[in-house]
Amino acid sequence: MTDEVSEDGHGATGDSGSSGSDPETARDAGSPTDDRTSADVADPPGTVDTPRGRANVAPDGGPSRLARARVALAHLRTHPRAHPIALAIAVFVGLILSWVHWLGLIVAGALVGLLARNVRRALLGAVGFGVLVLLVFALTLGPSVGRALAMTPPVYVAIGAAFGLPLFGSLVRGFG
Repeated sequence: MTDEVSEDGHGATGDSGSSGSDPETARDAGSPTDDRTSADVADPPGTVDTPRGRANVAPDGGPSRLARARVALAHLRTHPRAHPIALAIAVFVGLILSWVHWLGLIVAGALVGLLARNVRRALLGAVGFGVLVLLVFALTLGPSVGRALAMTPPVYVAIGAAFGLPLFGSLVRGFG
């Protein structure tokens, strides 16, 4: 094996069957371009620089699904017509899910929280959803509301769950 350097400045020219001892030569041997820097190699595929930091792009060069979802969610949070409609849908879905299972209260809080502009509004929306859940629950009890309220320990659990679980779910806004 010879240690000559080729015209383009990469690796040995005398031995085409490289033993793989030089990772730089092995990497460049199969690369289509020779002008890559170490910063280009370290970047995961599909990331680009944007004014707000790193962003994902789809293989076709357009925005990724996550980037498109963030744009759509920002639109739902700020658009004066889209926000109330999306919030009504989230509350309706949340009521149905909470009617089926208590975990629906957490999901409902997350749905309401994701549509809020900030964490404070997400928490207030979750409290509002809790009030709505208690009102719907009281309406479904009909004339037996008085007897249900007399059962003090279970009523405390119902009230705590109606407020606490949506509040817990709405904290997802702090991550988005």
